[in-house]
Amino acid sequence: MADSTFQVVFLGNLRPGTVPEEAADRISSLFRIDRERADKLVNSRKQVVVRRGASRRQAMAIRQRLEELGLLTRMVEEGAGSPPQATAANRPDRDPPPSRSATGEENPYAAPAAELEEAGAAGHRRAEPARVPAGHGWRWMADAFTMFKEQPWSWLGAILLMYLLIMPVNLIPAVGWIVAYLVGPVFSGGLMIGAHAQAEGGRFRIAHLFSGFSQNRNRLLGLGALICLGGIAGMLVMFVLTGGMSGFAGPRGLNFSDPATMAAISANGGMLLFILVGLVLGTLFIMATWFASVLVAVDGESPLTALRLSFKATWKNGLAFLVSGLAFILVWMGISVLMGIMVFVLVKLAPHLSRLWSLLPIAVMGILGLASMGLATVLVYTSYRDIFRS
Repeated sequence: MADSTFQVVFLGNLRPGTVPEEAADRISSLFRIDRERADKLVNSRKQVVVRRGASRRQAMAIRQRLEELGLLTRMVEEGAGSPPQATAANRPDRDPPPSRSATGEENPYAAPAAELEEAGAAGHRRAEPARVPAGHGWRWMADAFTMFKEQPWSWLGAILLMYLLIMPVNLIPAVGWIVAYLVGPVFSGGLMIGAHAQAEGGRFRIAHLFSGFSQNRNRLLGLGALICLGGIAGMLVMFVLTGGMSGFAGPRGLNFSDPATMAAISANGGMLLFILVGLVLGTLFIMATWFASVLVAVDGESPLTALRLSFKATWKNGLAFLVSGLAFILVWMGISVLMGIMVFVLVKLAPHLSRLWSLLPIAVMGILGLASMGLATVLVYTSYRDIFRS
């Protein structure tokens, strides 16, 4: 006999204390349905079938997720009759009318099946970023190092190729930096897609660098546009606070390469203000963009939602990020010392090739730089996986 299949039915009511707007926002984010449809579901006040044809395990997992979001639900075996009505303990002033979807007609609120299946699978996306212990920062670094050393040459090749593509674009007069801002998240999103594939048991390939051009491309470009606008806004704030305050700006603004201008600004306290404002704006920028690319590329979030969730995640886990930063510095210093010793030994052992070997430190520093950028890229993914997935 074929295995039984089940429906997951929303009873039309929320748990006491659940805010409908917050529940709708989390449902929209978790199951990736339109915010308007999520609002209609939460405020429907009637029974709605949100999933059909699910196995017992899938239905139980989906129901658990909806209950965590504050929705009262039932699991009904298909073919066993219509979904039961809400009980007196959980219904509003009157019994909720049966949903049209319960009679077999199309349910306008049902989320796509694949998305609900993902919600019930291992490693599903949390609706909101979790708060993790500070010690997890070290675990992020350890996991990133493990992932990187599994396929170091693929990561080094992808990072090198990305910079070889972006650096010439920056040299294009007037528009080069804008183009670089736009395509930067597309490339970094591709790297996140590759990291996700590796974490799920696949292999990271250099070709993953271009995955962002075929997966959520428009949203990644939109993210790049927002980041570009944010960068411009930050520069304008810096200009106003330094140039406007100091009175030393010429017709083209402050000339930071002019020693006299810099001395005048420093004497008036402008340099301290410049540094403080730069640190604050830079920190806020990093907080908002740290997870943005992976949230858009892997989870399909909108650019604004990705920036908001990234800022929220970094704000909630500041201590863990501090630990991961210190761990990154320690790992980088350890690798630097080992490579420095290796170069020293090689040069001492091959004096007759001194001219050739004199180029080795440059090559080593280049590899070290690429490795550091690759490790930092994987660190973004490992921290995302801990905070946003379970």
